[in-house]
Amino acid sequence: DREWMLVLATNGELEGIEGELRKWLADAGGDEQVICEAWVNGLAKRGRLIEAGLVLDAWERDFPDDPQPHVRWGRIREHLRQKADAESEYRKALEKDPDCHFAAYALARILLERKAAKESLRY
Repeated sequence: DREWMLVLATNGELEGIEGELRKWLADAGGDEQVICEAWVNGLAKRGRLIEAGLVLDAWERDFPDDPQPHVRWGRIREHLRQKADAESEYRKALEKDPDCHFAAYALARILLERKAAKESLRY
């Protein structure tokens, strides 16, 4: 049931399960990041970006070494056409984990769009 609810959350089908997600976060037992990722993805799909930001802020605060909150922020910033902010988020993710492949790819893509081909090759 829990895995199915996470799938629903990821797909933006949040009606009736957000209370459950909150409970799980209070007593996740090591699954906090998985729950946050599913919830943020679902909130973003629904256009509930302010709420997604609140979850991302808590995720980053509770797991300061995890690059994924920055990756998710970067994706949201790109969606909002805030490329400079997205670039900054991807760089933060890579500072925390130089092997974060999604952040490296996304950063390289943004740099290519800015015509910074030499720097994009680095990523």
